Amino acid sequence: MLHGSQLVGLLIASLAFIFILIARKKKRLNARFFLFWVLFWGIFIAVVLYPSVATYLTSALALELNMFTLITVSAFTLFILGFAFFSFLSDQNQKVTNCIREQALLNSKLARLGSKVSPARNRSKKKKIAIVIPARNEEHSISNVVRGIPPLNQFEKKIFVIDDGSDDNTFNMVQKNGVEVIRHPVALGAGGALKTGYLLAREWNADIIAQLDADGEHDPTELPNLLEPVLNGEADMVIGSRFLNGDLQLSATRKIGIRFYTWLVNKLTKYNLTDITVGYRVFRGDILDKVMFPSEKHWAIAMALLANRNGVRVKEVPIKGAIRKTGKSQFHELMTFILYPIRAIKQVIDVYL
Repeated sequence: MLHGSQLVGLLIASLAFIFILIARKKKRLNARFFLFWVLFWGIFIAVVLYPSVATYLTSALALELNMFTLITVSAFTLFILGFAFFSFLSDQNQKVTNCIREQALLNSKLARLGSKVSPARNRSKKKKIAIVIPARNEEHSISNVVRGIPPLNQFEKKIFVIDDGSDDNTFNMVQKNGVEVIRHPVALGAGGALKTGYLLAREWNADIIAQLDADGEHDPTELPNLLEPVLNGEADMVIGSRFLNGDLQLSATRKIGIRFYTWLVNKLTKYNLTDITVGYRVFRGDILDKVMFPSEKHWAIAMALLANRNGVRVKEVPIKGAIRKTGKSQFHELMTFILYPIRAIKQVIDVYL
């Protein structure tokens, strides 16, 4: 038999849950804070229904208030606060990122409208392929990448290079090659640049979207190999794998990270992938909404989880594992390795909640 105070407690928790569900449905509460409040009120209900649990924990902490207990409780509290603060900053950053992207897309439209050369009216019945290339400070490699893309004469082809806040000559080098380049005034990261490219591809009504890096690590001549399974109807998305050839040369830190997160994605999905973080891939344009990742950070995990959740057929094909010869990666290897677990947890929560 429940006491009056317990009934009041359950009523408060029930109202809180209703409020949380409404806020989540109206998208006023992100997935991470939704999970946080569900756990909080879940513990609250457990304590209301079973007061002995709270009494036991209080007495246990009082009797054994040693260094181990203090460290454990402090670490758990700091983790919760840190995760909540990280989520808040991430959400605010996302709002700024969206504004920057919208401005970059608007600038691109205005530039096309202001061009003296009027674009020819498209009467081609060929399928359209949009090739998205995110680039940051790649002035020494971007020309070779763009020029190395095969003719792909069976398609109407358009290349979109996204200059992600470069402070070198990347923008001008792309323009010299006669390729459309969209510039972010500040760096949004590889995922942010890809998302801008995806939106441009959709605006162009691309039937197929391909992407590769601008640093020369992806051989553009291998693009037909990635296209083949999509064109044959074997897959909706094809990912290039640097591990299938068995000749990948990477640092131990990067290999450990790639292997671990590939294993994690395989455990959470029905896939059996070998190289989840690679940026060389091809997919059908009509599945874009099914794989469009919510956040720019560590987009590859979210993309794979969304693909699995929405029934997207994914296949890997082997690609060469080339090493960057010029420039410098925008990713700090050690910091990426340290922060990846937190961001991976965030992506999992965002996708499944």
